Amino acid sequence: MAGGNYVTQFEDFKPSGRTVNGRRVGFGVDLDGCVDMGMEKHLLAFGAASVCHFGLQPIQNVAMKAWMYVNFFSMDRGVSRFVTLYKWADIVNSTRAASSLGLSAPDFKYLRRWASFTSALSPEALSAFIESGNAAPILSKGESAESAFEELSSVLEWSGRVDALVPEATAHMRAFPNAVAAIQEGYSRGVDYAIVSGTPQSHIETMAVKYGIADCLEALWGQQAGRKSHALATMMIGPLKREELEAAIERKRPLLETRPAQYDVLTMVGDSPKDNAEREKANLALSGNKEAPIRMRFIPVEAENDAWGLLREDLDAVVSGEWSLERERQLIQEGLSKLDVAWQESPVYAFGGND
Repeated sequence: MAGGNYVTQFEDFKPSGRTVNGRRVGFGVDLDGCVDMGMEKHLLAFGAASVCHFGLQPIQNVAMKAWMYVNFFSMDRGVSRFVTLYKWADIVNSTRAASSLGLSAPDFKYLRRWASFTSALSPEALSAFIESGNAAPILSKGESAESAFEELSSVLEWSGRVDALVPEATAHMRAFPNAVAAIQEGYSRGVDYAIVSGTPQSHIETMAVKYGIADCLEALWGQQAGRKSHALATMMIGPLKREELEAAIERKRPLLETRPAQYDVLTMVGDSPKDNAEREKANLALSGNKEAPIRMRFIPVEAENDAWGLLREDLDAVVSGEWSLERERQLIQEGLSKLDVAWQESPVYAFGGND
């Protein structure tokens, strides 16, 4: 594990045992678009690969904007590449630009079904599903396995094209200075940090080393490890199966009633609605209350560095448990409001209102 002693699988996680003023404190932190400006790669890597792979060069401006809208500047910011792919296709297929030229993206009906039940939205998981040769879970009556695997194989090829473009697209990517300073300072005081990301493992490992935070991590979990809710629940009570988390919610039997908490304070730091939703899901499994025990620190788009600076200032209050729930809710709502914008078809890369 170059650059750090962190674990990369949920089942290997253990808290460091360090404390801050006698309290066990942990942070689960998203990386792409939160610690760094990594969401920008969606134009040069994801957007470009999508246009080329699905033959949409004649409407590339609108198609590229649609990708950036879904995964950069909307309430779907930060969702898995595979979920983004079919949400992007829905927008492209609704545009005047596509219909006027008789162009369309695939409808990805089999991808949607696979994404609804897989435990990990990763290329590795998709590849394993294809290699299994069993398409039954995603087939309806009269549909063929051949058609399903043809679609999914094309998606996997597209994913590989994206990954091939990411190194160049992120070659000069930078972290937000206050993010690095906050993590390093918190670690020096005894805070445990884990990267909780939906980005491929190899990329976030490279970035963690590049930004000088790898040695501050107890865990570094990418998309291969599993869902963020599973990661956060693991931090709080130790390794558990995904099925246990789902069952705790369904049966309303909070896990903290039978398993001790490993942290007195645990906070998710993220920049997307999905980060907060996954935090809430972990909380429902842990306590039955979506707001506790894991708190949320929302990092808003276009104000990321300032938000990390405020988190540094608030660290003592967060560690002591005195940081107010009212302020937490306010920051979440402010962050979400920045992403609550409507799609507008035009070749111009602007998503907010004009002054």
